[in-house]
Amino acid sequence: MKTLQEIESVVCEVFSVTSEFVHEKRNGQNRSTYRYIITYLSRVINGRFITFEQIGKYFEMSSQPMNYGYNSIIDAACYDQILRENINECLKNLQK
Repeated sequence: MKTLQEIESVVCEVFSVTSEFVHEKRNGQNRSTYRYIITYLSRVINGRFITFEQIGKYFEMSSQPMNYGYNSIIDAACYDQILRENINECLKNLQK
């Protein structure tokens, strides 16, 4: 099991963004996408041991955007090869 902090750290490293950037309240410049990737990875790695509500609290948001984001990343990864490769790199780094 990986913590949200561990997952966030790997996502920030792979996508070359800072934790502060990801946690900013504004949604511009793909901030929400990185939060959604962290949500997706946490559910893939930890299964249902971590809830959308817990993830929302981590980002100081409601759980609804986290649920939406989880599904949007699944959809986006189907047609965006670069996103899929970066997510796979995150998964590989988290399995070390």
